[in-house]
Amino acid sequence: MYKMLVVDDEPNMVEGITHGINWRQYDIEEVFAAYNALEAMDICGQERPEIILTDIRMPGMDGLEFIEKVRTELPDSEILLISAFEEFSYAKRAISLNVASYLVKPVKPKDLIREICMSTERLNEKREKREYQEYLEKAYRKNRGFVSEYIIRMWMNGISVSEHLLEKAMMKTGFRIKNRKFGAFIIESLIDSQESDPLLFDFAVKEQTLEMLSDLVKQDYDMLPSDMRIGKIQVLYSTGLEKEKISPSLQTICHFLRDMVRQKQKTVLHYGIGEPVDTPGELPVSLKQAESQLKKNVGFKLGREVPGKPVRETGREGLLDDITGFLARYEEKLLFGAVNEADLLVGETLQELTELNDPADTYASMVYHQLLSIVLHVMQEYNIKVESLMDACRKFYRALGRNEDLASLHEAFYRIHREAAALMEARSGEIYSRIAEQSKAYINSHIVNITLTDTADAVGLSPSYFSRLFKDEVGMSFVDYCKSAKIEKAKHLLWSTDKKIYEICDELGYQSVQYFTTLFKSMTGLTPGEFRQGHMRDS
Repeated sequence: MYKMLVVDDEPNMVEGITHGINWRQYDIEEVFAAYNALEAMDICGQERPEIILTDIRMPGMDGLEFIEKVRTELPDSEILLISAFEEFSYAKRAISLNVASYLVKPVKPKDLIREICMSTERLNEKREKREYQEYLEKAYRKNRGFVSEYIIRMWMNGISVSEHLLEKAMMKTGFRIKNRKFGAFIIESLIDSQESDPLLFDFAVKEQTLEMLSDLVKQDYDMLPSDMRIGKIQVLYSTGLEKEKISPSLQTICHFLRDMVRQKQKTVLHYGIGEPVDTPGELPVSLKQAESQLKKNVGFKLGREVPGKPVRETGREGLLDDITGFLARYEEKLLFGAVNEADLLVGETLQELTELNDPADTYASMVYHQLLSIVLHVMQEYNIKVESLMDACRKFYRALGRNEDLASLHEAFYRIHREAAALMEARSGEIYSRIAEQSKAYINSHIVNITLTDTADAVGLSPSYFSRLFKDEVGMSFVDYCKSAKIEKAKHLLWSTDKKIYEICDELGYQSVQYFTTLFKSMTGLTPGEFRQGHMRDS
């Protein structure tokens, strides 16, 4: 949702635009009005609107001068000009000021709505790009990539290393050797040449790929990324699985990973999977096979054979259509306490999984593992001890270990889901109430320069989740509450001190006494002076 400012010296024009259209349905949360450029400057400093609709010819500072000044403060805001004069000189200067649209009075509501909707679409695109860039930079700073031991890197680069020393180095990384099979596979990502920072993008893709891969393989595999060049990850593994099960298992994992990365990072992954071998010393053979597969652009494709090994053909009908979307919706519903909706969603989707045409066992196992990870993560968010689900989790892992049918897996996970949901439901009211009180305390102590992001950080929630939770608990939006809290602070200062109105205005961060007076009256029915006089009479 965005804020919009309407600037015009004609009151009827301003009232018609601000109150004649239901702007909330067009993604506009608040609409502010100003009747001259100076008042508009004050509102811009205070409210920082993302969309500004301004007349050109106004007393004092005209609309074009106003735009020049406001551009330094709000460079990314969408600005639309309205004028009764269709003059080329105005249009030419408006273009130089990066104005989004030029409308000639009288403006038809449908034309105005169309232009505002186009502005919100551009703002949404800017926001998405900004958030994505922030994510890339965070991933870069976080720097949690896997680092292989120096000895292993030397060995993989062809430098002679004794088998004893190699095994010792591998074991130090948690790479188990005894009674295991070994192998290698390669993951290659296609980096878009138009990316503003290809290296940063490559790093973010690698980090997310390795994090998801680690979650997917941790039950059956020890994984060791041994080389990470631009666009490529070389992975060694050891496993206790039987040799004939390894290749089909890895193919299912890779397909699942490819789908998730494609949706999260909008990039394509290719794979090369080598044959499993009996000793660590034979890993270069498996790696060479993986490289050969990758060069032939075979990678992983469900239903295609790895040379020498039959693959169970499941086809696309053996997979859920939108597994990533399902997992995201499930987590969101649990986080927001929508237990009944989460219950319905997981019931319908898992029933769909059991009805699929012969889904791969490993794929079904991956789906249930992802669901369990989400449940445990959300329980941590609710500050509920995971030990309370220990018995249900043991039965779930027992069902996995015995390779029981999907109906049994469904029943085992569904027990975990229901027990966790009951615990969350019992805690949600208490937790939401506490968060709301903490939020209000933080707002009241930082009222002059408060932001939604800072408040969300203070209570440990994401801004979008916090915004929804706050409105549900408090009964008004974050912006409305802050506005109300600031006016309450102003009322307190008016009756408890003899400070002048302009001093109170300055103390609370209002840029204009006129704007403060207008806002105060709209919310209390009195001007600040009238409020103070009335309180003095009452006392």
